[in-house]
Order: sequence, then C-alpha cells, then structure tokens
Amino acid sequence: MGTITIPKKIKSVKTFKPTQAERKALQRARKNFSNGECLTLDEIKHDLEIDN
Repeated sequence: MGTITIPKKIKSVKTFKPTQAERKALQRARKNFSNGECLTLDEIKHDLEIDN
C-alpha cells in the first residue's frame, strides 16, 4: 500500500466578492424567485425546443 501525505497547512481559499451591480442582480433574482417568477428546466428546454 502507498503512503498518503496530508499537508499540515491548507492555503487560504479566495472568496467571491460581488460588485454592486451583481448584488443588485442577486437581490432582484431572489425577489423574483420568492414571487414565483421563475422557469423550470423543463420550461426552458421546451422554449428552446431541446428534445433531451
């Protein structure tokens, strides 16, 4: 059986920092979703005429 080496220190992970425009878009999307204004994947496929 081989040897497994576990690193002692894990490098920090960069976090996502949205711009002001992205924050507004996300807020708008959440509001639309809570109001039921969204499409299912099946509806999108039907609109795009995708068979699978």
